[in-house]
Amino acid sequence: MDTGFDGHIAISRHLIQQMHVEQIGNEIVALADGSRRQQASYEMVMDWLDEEKVVEVLEMEGNPLLGMRLLEDCRLTIEATIGGEVVIEPL
Repeated sequence: MDTGFDGHIAISRHLIQQMHVEQIGNEIVALADGSRRQQASYEMVMDWLDEEKVVEVLEMEGNPLLGMRLLEDCRLTIEATIGGEVVIEPL
């Protein structure tokens, strides 16, 4: 989860290649350090909270991120411990 990321999902090239999605373009993204970078952008349909949703996937190395656009209209509960539970439910 990244409350500073206003997109849907950001994942590594390796994971994107496993999903067999097509690139739809490039997007300029602002990073936490204030820098800007052009990243490959993909589109996919996923099952999200029992509904099909079209989401934008950004190619970014590092840990996968779920952004605020995907979490919109949801309640997010996090147990802030190692291995703690994360629950996402619709409002």
